[in-house]
Amino acid sequence: MCTRNFADKVPGLHCYEILLGSDSYEQIMAKTAGTYFLERELIVNFRDYCLEPLELYDSEIRKSFFKHYKKLMYVRQPSDPDLKAAAGKLAGFLNLSLEIIDADYSHLNKRLIHLIHTNVT
Repeated sequence: MCTRNFADKVPGLHCYEILLGSDSYEQIMAKTAGTYFLERELIVNFRDYCLEPLELYDSEIRKSFFKHYKKLMYVRQPSDPDLKAAAGKLAGFLNLSLEIIDADYSHLNKRLIHLIHTNVT
């Protein structure tokens, strides 16, 4: 879609890589490949996005879905309300350890500035 519309895309496969920066994201994945990432939207809407559609209230289904995960990583953004308790409850529900990491917008900021300066005519 980006190519078809001549739009530049910030590098990264998904929002977690964009929020953390490719280097940080790759380091996390190299250290613990079984990391389940969450951000504000997914924490707040976990019931509607995951619990109900995937039937995660069933312990066997939940075990099946999350058997290869080792930790839950909440990527916290500066504008987030305090979701530490909610993230902790989800980690407990999924039987995963919780790690909270703050988003790093520096790489995104540099990329956007580059795109703006490159496309100014």
